[in-house]
Amino acid sequence: MFERKIYFTGILLLTAVFVGQFFCHPVLAAPAYNQTTGVYTDDFADNTGFTTRSYVNVNAGKLQLTHDDDQTAFTAPYKTSGYAYSAKIIPTSVAEWGTLSFDAVIPEGTTLKVQVYDYYDADYNAPYSDIYLTGNSTGFSTSPIDISGLPIYSSTLTARDKITRINIKVTMTTTNTDTPTLDNLQLTWTTSQGDLTAQPLYNSPWPTELLNNQGTLRSAYANSSVYPAFKWARDKKTTNNSLYTNLIYDGKIYYSDYYEDPYLYAINRDTGVALWQKQYFPFGHPSVSQNGTFYEWDISNDTFIAVDLADGSVKWTYASLAGHGNAYTTIGDDGMIYFITAPSSNANFTVYAMNPDGSVEWTKNLDPTIYDDLIGRIMIGPDDNLYLATPSSNDSTNKYTGLGRLYSLSPTDGAVNWSYEVGDVGGEATAIDDDGVIYVGIEDVTSSGQAKKIYAFNSDGSVKWSRNHLSSNDIGYYKFALRSDNVLVAHRYNASYASYYLDGFDTADGDLLWSIPSSYYGKEFFLDKNNGLFEDYSDDAGVVSEKYYDADRNLKWKIYYNYSVADGTNSQYYYFGFYRGPIMDERGWLYGGFSRFYYDASRTEIVANEFLQYFALAPWTLTNSSSISGIKLEGDTLNFSATTSMLETNPLFGGTNQVQVVLDNGDKVPLSYSSTAANGDTVWTGSYTFPKSGLGCGTHSYTVEASQTYLQTDITTHFASAPTNSNNTGITASGTFTSIGCGGGFEPEAYNPPTPPTGAGFQVIINNNDKTTNDREVTLNLIGGPDTAKISLSNTLDFKNAIQENYQATKQWDLCSSSGNIIKNTFCPAGEKIVYAKFFTKYGVATSAVFDAISYQPINTPSAARPLNIGKILGVNNSNTFLKDLKLGQTNFDVKRLQIFLNSDPDTQIARSGPGSPGQETFFFGSLTKLSVIKFQEKYAEDILVPLGLKQGTGFVSKNTRLKINELMGK
Repeated sequence: MFERKIYFTGILLLTAVFVGQFFCHPVLAAPAYNQTTGVYTDDFADNTGFTTRSYVNVNAGKLQLTHDDDQTAFTAPYKTSGYAYSAKIIPTSVAEWGTLSFDAVIPEGTTLKVQVYDYYDADYNAPYSDIYLTGNSTGFSTSPIDISGLPIYSSTLTARDKITRINIKVTMTTTNTDTPTLDNLQLTWTTSQGDLTAQPLYNSPWPTELLNNQGTLRSAYANSSVYPAFKWARDKKTTNNSLYTNLIYDGKIYYSDYYEDPYLYAINRDTGVALWQKQYFPFGHPSVSQNGTFYEWDISNDTFIAVDLADGSVKWTYASLAGHGNAYTTIGDDGMIYFITAPSSNANFTVYAMNPDGSVEWTKNLDPTIYDDLIGRIMIGPDDNLYLATPSSNDSTNKYTGLGRLYSLSPTDGAVNWSYEVGDVGGEATAIDDDGVIYVGIEDVTSSGQAKKIYAFNSDGSVKWSRNHLSSNDIGYYKFALRSDNVLVAHRYNASYASYYLDGFDTADGDLLWSIPSSYYGKEFFLDKNNGLFEDYSDDAGVVSEKYYDADRNLKWKIYYNYSVADGTNSQYYYFGFYRGPIMDERGWLYGGFSRFYYDASRTEIVANEFLQYFALAPWTLTNSSSISGIKLEGDTLNFSATTSMLETNPLFGGTNQVQVVLDNGDKVPLSYSSTAANGDTVWTGSYTFPKSGLGCGTHSYTVEASQTYLQTDITTHFASAPTNSNNTGITASGTFTSIGCGGGFEPEAYNPPTPPTGAGFQVIINNNDKTTNDREVTLNLIGGPDTAKISLSNTLDFKNAIQENYQATKQWDLCSSSGNIIKNTFCPAGEKIVYAKFFTKYGVATSAVFDAISYQPINTPSAARPLNIGKILGVNNSNTFLKDLKLGQTNFDVKRLQIFLNSDPDTQIARSGPGSPGQETFFFGSLTKLSVIKFQEKYAEDILVPLGLKQGTGFVSKNTRLKINELMGK
């Protein structure tokens, strides 16, 4: 019979490569890896490379059909069809797949097809879809085959496929006495690519899911407005019900969802629009390097991956094949990457130190009694040593044994510096403070009889203090965080899972300071830089919430979503940020996920009815942008306008938000959504007709109120029908206007503007009309009329922060001052200076602004400054210095001067609106003033705190603080 042998030019060239590379040496045992260059070869020296066979086997260095059922005879007639699967091919590291090549001889009347399979295990092995590899569904007879489009860190995901695992299926048929043959199989890949450096992101808002290598769970940022506004929500992702990865890098958000169809997303943080998305099966706690490399130890796929966040491409992978571990990654100052693996047999666990290029620097095997899923995270102390804490368990009973340890390891080689048998440590109940003290919380869910304690260890392994759990019924602590004021925050729950608390302990001695009732999901919490606490919350009554407590544990706001736990046949459960709580960026924006789990009456999960919806909260601002000028008469229309970061409708839950104006007579003016500004803020407008009666004459105040659906604050609003689940709360802003002609028995002159003086009218004259001055302090001549009672002066036309004071004919004035000459800028640049003035009657009716100008030309330097003196005000401190200590609860003029000073710096501004904000300073030293003083003290810590041996501000204005304020005010 005529035999048709098919050879291809590409095959011949490849064969020549094989000959040059392999056959000039002794025959290699098949198969063979070169993990350094990224090559897998099978020269079919034996059949170990194809472990699953059906009528196809290796004969004389080639794969072919067999003659008999034993698959050991290779003579005609051959079986009419057969197949063979290769063993799973697992590169140690792969960044991109390359080519699949082979030599094939296909006689006439025979066929040979090669397919690339996505391997999970013996129960699931499927060909890659044609989406990834065109033609793979029917198979290939010629090579080379470009397989670079195959995914690296994901696959069809139907069975949660392992990362970087491939196998090859070869199918053969014959209709005569010939058999096709295949030999010289080769598969190539790129082992690594891109920038292979690493450095931790200490100054990033969210470099890891635990915020930093010491596990403090305290952000360096805060929401300056305190209250949040719903800004956007992505579409619901059905069949996925959990949020895993949740990170911020380079002004973008990266998160992954999980269950049936998981992806890793890069999204625009302002809009929620996806920049790219990659099919990806997440199951870890990643870290990010300064160059944008995302490192994750995937405990499901037993693989470490390095991903470039610029586009989602893989830089390298590392297949440990060693079980699960704990999923946390940590990047050291030297770029070393640490993670932990443990086999499912619980035989031991291994600490890995990985170089940024994917090579292993060292490994350290530790305690063989560890239960793999609960190994603690690796932390790095100020002394650069590694710290980790573990539980221990009996592998057959899966119960705690009480033999868990806290380890201190050398970063050089993993050598154990010391260890301490503490008992079984809770999942994330560890943290390290700036002094290197390690805090460990013990958990006991199976009553092993161990001591239930919280420990504080010095870095040398000695116990600083320990304290027993609050109750013998307590299971223990799951998660820790460290406030900046030496308070350890811990999530506690009891044996019946009936009560949960967030406890605050004094880090000096372990004394309990306070407790906040919490919930099971309250263990997902973090702190902001002001020691405010964000908490996920859900309960059995059908309420799910995100809460925020200030540093004094006052509940400031909460998202309040209530639902029916059971509708008679089905059950549904909602969570915020399930598995991963919300995160915050440097602007104070929050990002997280809202999830629903759904079960039928028999408690079977119905995935099709589940979803995850990712959303953003921005700082909630409200500005009274109304321009109500002039004196209002009966019948006039007042046009109100307000600008807010709140949207018209809630993008996550739906429902219409509301804004209104409440006048001081109780009348309410609803404002309607008008437009959206370029920055995304919304403008709301409404009008009010000034009544014939019911409003007295003079100055009137009003309050702008805004309220959102499903958000409750500690500020009461007064809507007749409040937005859904708002509890008639929100935020407010204020304003004023003046009315005349309203009756009430006032004499007619009460409504008249000031009478101008004879001659040129109202005037302000600088230095007797001199054209220039070299002194920033000048003399003002104030020309008022016979009924002038008050005067207001300003260096700016808007009279921002100006004050009213008794009228006087002459006054000393600083050309570079603000707030009624109280705050003096340190430097005063040369140029034209203008002073504006308004004159008032005793009834508060004012003139229009008048002004005078003078050219300021200092003698020595354009920015020369002279010692400054505050304007004289009767009955108050008339120097430009603070002479007395100030503290919380005081009421005096110095407090107002202090507030004006603090508001002059955006870093220490007391409030953006309302009492204490610029222009609305008060005489009362309250909690907001104290917080701003703390910010000032910490900003100038070297001058104020360090000499006193303090690390945090106190809020008490004593000697060092007063000296610094006086220095900055020009003394």
